[in-house]
Amino acid sequence: MIELVLIHLKVINCVCGLRKSAYVLIHTLREKCLAKTELKNATVETIRTKLLKLGAVITISKRRVVIAISSACPYQEIFATVYQLLSQLPCPGMT
Repeated sequence: MIELVLIHLKVINCVCGLRKSAYVLIHTLREKCLAKTELKNATVETIRTKLLKLGAVITISKRRVVIAISSACPYQEIFATVYQLLSQLPCPGMT
């Protein structure tokens, strides 16, 4: 019985860690990348729906990842801006 409680606590800790990571991601997107766009004051749900829940074709090769977004996507310019700004941010832990 004690093992089940310990496993349950580990699962809860993992979920909490994922939630913290998601919060940091959305906060960084809003602060660093969306500050000069129409989504600067967007809610978490709006950011998730319009930028993260995007239909695209992803092609992975040895040297790069290509994300093909439909030309009808109304937020492709914001997505491109966010991608460019994110790629310029320093990567923590990488020197």
